[in-house]
Amino acid sequence: EKAFNFFVSEEGGDYTMEQACGIIGNFCVESGPTLNPRAVAPVEGSTGIAQWNPARAAGNRLGQLREYSANLGLDYLSLGAQLLFTKYELETFNYLGDGPLRKSTTVKRATELFQDNYERPNKQLAHTEKRIGYAKEVFDKLAVVK
Repeated sequence: EKAFNFFVSEEGGDYTMEQACGIIGNFCVESGPTLNPRAVAPVEGSTGIAQWNPARAAGNRLGQLREYSANLGLDYLSLGAQLLFTKYELETFNYLGDGPLRKSTTVKRATELFQDNYERPNKQLAHTEKRIGYAKEVFDKLAVVK
């Protein structure tokens, strides 16, 4: 709910309810359905709700999260810092797909676009249908209330 309220707010980027749910559906697969900001992938050390990767070849996005959070005086392992960093990345780096995401009008399409442009998982391990399922679940729980 906190992530949903963040992304549909002005502070979070004024995303539509469908777009916010698409983002959150991805995070549910990346870090667990409770959006665990302390989730760590054992093999590569990716961390957080989006599983930011520490590898240089992957752009050291985890290092960027740490630096961004430190500059704001926030713990990089906090949900708030990670939500802010997601918005920052989307608005700063066009290749992460903010433009296409903002044009999406359905939960399914928003989920797919965020997966393909922002998360960029291994296609064989993407669990796209699971991401869409979580996104629709969040939409059914939270969007109807707003």
